[in-house]
Amino acid sequence: MHIWLIVDGVRRKVSTPEAHADHAKVDGSCPRCGIEDFRVAGGNRRPSEDDRAWEADGVCLACGQNVGLIRADTDTLFGVREDEAVLNGRFRVY
Repeated sequence: MHIWLIVDGVRRKVSTPEAHADHAKVDGSCPRCGIEDFRVAGGNRRPSEDDRAWEADGVCLACGQNVGLIRADTDTLFGVREDEAVLNGRFRVY
């Protein structure tokens, strides 16, 4: 999985968070408050338009401002919606 913060069309690498973490670290400075190597949290998770990744609104934890779009590209054959339905759907026996 690769995680990106997209700010004004520019992709910035986001560190892969620890399991159950509430934030991830972004290299560089926050585009709103200027703090270096800031932490970002996502909200309003949704499938991407191309159904190949999960997206969320990125918020800087230092200033609380929306700083861009977090995109988590996953390895999927059928799309993230189908993966979610299979993993969290009803158990079926054929």
